[in-house]
Amino acid sequence: MTTHYLLSCSVSANVRQSVKIKFDDLKLPQSVIETLEKNNTVSLRPNLSNALKGKLDSLRVMQRELYDGYCIHYNDCHFVTASYFECANELIKNIRKEADAANDELKDLWESEFQNWKETAEGILRPLFKDGAEFQLAYEAYLRIFPTQAEYKAPIRVSVLGPLPGIVTGK
Repeated sequence: MTTHYLLSCSVSANVRQSVKIKFDDLKLPQSVIETLEKNNTVSLRPNLSNALKGKLDSLRVMQRELYDGYCIHYNDCHFVTASYFECANELIKNIRKEADAANDELKDLWESEFQNWKETAEGILRPLFKDGAEFQLAYEAYLRIFPTQAEYKAPIRVSVLGPLPGIVTGK
């Protein structure tokens, strides 16, 4: 008889990771919006934080290891058999531990990541505007998109459901 345990583990961020802007949402003057649209910045999707992206990518590798190494897949459901139960739980503990460490590191990186975003925004926008006032409006709108320091204190979340007793198969 084999026991299967239902498992779900997701790694996510509660702050925006990249940005694709609808300029009407930024409440900018029409001339600023037209300049941005004319220069195809509508489809621009830069990462707000390379550090956040890197940490999430690393944690998602661990999540993939959990699913590929210890789970049986059926549709979008993942099941752990009793023989892999302890190993799966240990990996989940490691994922949570790494996420906590990543959040601590990201909290300390906020200023440098925000500075990088300011430089990115300026590099994107400066060549588009001859008028300094229009540039400043667009630039400030881009800066408001970056997560606040409070939001960046613990942006990564690990959500786990299970392992929960599922089904028993066999004789």
